[in-house]
Amino acid sequence: MAAYIRSRIFGGGRNTLVLSSAFLISIFNPDDYANIRSTSLYHLLSDSYITPLLCQILDGEQAHKFAIQAVKYAGVRDGPSAGYRPLHTPYLCTTLKGCNGRTLFLRNPILLSAGFDKDADSIIPLLASGFGGVEIGSVTPLPQPGNPKPRVFRLNEDNGVINRYGFNSSGLATVKSNLVKSYEGLDFVKKYHDLGDDEVGIIGVNFGKNTQSSDATADYVKGIKTLGPLSSYIVINVSCPNIKNLTKLQNDLKPLLEECSKARDEVCKEKMMFVKVGPDLSEDGIRDISNVILNSSVDGIIVSNTSSKLRETLTSEFKNEKGGLSGRPIRDISTKSIREFRKYLGGEVPIIGVGGVEDTASALEKLEAGASAVQIYTGLTYGGLGIVSKIKEGLVEECTKRGVANVSELVGKSLK
Repeated sequence: MAAYIRSRIFGGGRNTLVLSSAFLISIFNPDDYANIRSTSLYHLLSDSYITPLLCQILDGEQAHKFAIQAVKYAGVRDGPSAGYRPLHTPYLCTTLKGCNGRTLFLRNPILLSAGFDKDADSIIPLLASGFGGVEIGSVTPLPQPGNPKPRVFRLNEDNGVINRYGFNSSGLATVKSNLVKSYEGLDFVKKYHDLGDDEVGIIGVNFGKNTQSSDATADYVKGIKTLGPLSSYIVINVSCPNIKNLTKLQNDLKPLLEECSKARDEVCKEKMMFVKVGPDLSEDGIRDISNVILNSSVDGIIVSNTSSKLRETLTSEFKNEKGGLSGRPIRDISTKSIREFRKYLGGEVPIIGVGGVEDTASALEKLEAGASAVQIYTGLTYGGLGIVSKIKEGLVEECTKRGVANVSELVGKSLK
C-alpha cells in the first residue's frame, strides 16, 4: 500500500532521496541520529510517506535543489560524522582490478550514480547512508547552466524519469573547492569513528565537456588534471544524450582515450579510469568499443547511461519528452548491454552496471550478467533511500544461500 501511494498518487521525485531524512531531523532533532536512521520505522516514515508528500509539492528540479541542501543539512546537524555507520562485511567487500596493477577497493558494490551530487556538495552524508561510493558530476571545465527548463519529468506509471539537464555544472574550480572540504570532513570522520581508509567509501569524478566547446578532448584532459588527484576513480562520460554530438565520441574513442590516459598518468597514475557508454549501441558498436578498451589503458567501463529510445512501451503522459530515459524502463536493455560487453571484454575489464537497479533482484541480475558493481539513482525515487540497505542485506542472504564467501563470486554467473 505504501509503495502504491508513493508511485501512483504522489509520484516520486528523482532527486529527493534524502528529503525525508532532513525533514525528520528538523522535527525531532534526535540525539542519536545514527541509531534512529537505521531503524525500519525510520525508513517506513521517510521513504513511504514524508518524501512522497514533499514530492507532491515540488517538481523534479525543485526537489533536486532542495534535496542537495537537505542532505548537507542532515550531515552537519550533529557534526560531519553524524550518522556515519558503514556496513562492513566480508561478503560485500570487493576489489576491481584494472590495467598495470591499478585496483579499486569497494566496501560494498552499491554505488550512487553521477547526476545527483553534481558539484560535490553532500558527499559525506551520502556515504554515511550506506553507499560503497559516490560518483559526482558530470563536471565541466567552465560553469554552465545546462538546457532550458523544464528539463526533468517523472514517469510515475513507468517507474522511470526523463531528464535533459545538459551537463549543468558549477565548473572545475567550485567542485575542486568542495572536494577539498569533503576530504577534510572525511578525515574527521575517520578519526572520530576510528575508521580505516577502506571503510569510509570512495569518491568517483565523472567528467563532461562544455556545450559550446570546440575541443572535447581538451575539456576532458583539463578535468582530469584538475580533479583527478582528488578522486578515487575517473569517469569519461561520452554517452549523455542531452549534449549535442557527445554520443558521436563513442564512434571514435581511441584518440580521446589516449589523451585522457596520458593526462591521468601525468597527475594520478594510480587511479582507475572508466568510460561511460549508453544503452542504445548496436552489437557492432559494443564490439568496436570493447576492442578499443582492450587495446588501451582504460581500466573499466560503466554500462549504461540514459536512453534516447525505448518510448514505445511507456504509458506516462511525459513519455515523448526529449531527453535521457532512466529507471525501470531501461533495466533490460542495460543488462543486455552488460552481458554483451562482458562477452567481448572477456572478463578482463571490470564493468559497473547502471539502469533500473531498484532492489536485490535487479542488482543481482546485473552482477550475474557480468557487472562487478552497480549504481543506483532513479530507483531511489520509487523505493526510497532504504533500498540501499535492503539490497546489501539481500546480497548477503544470496551469498549465504549459495554458499559463496563473497559477492564477487556471483559476477558473470548467468553467462556460464
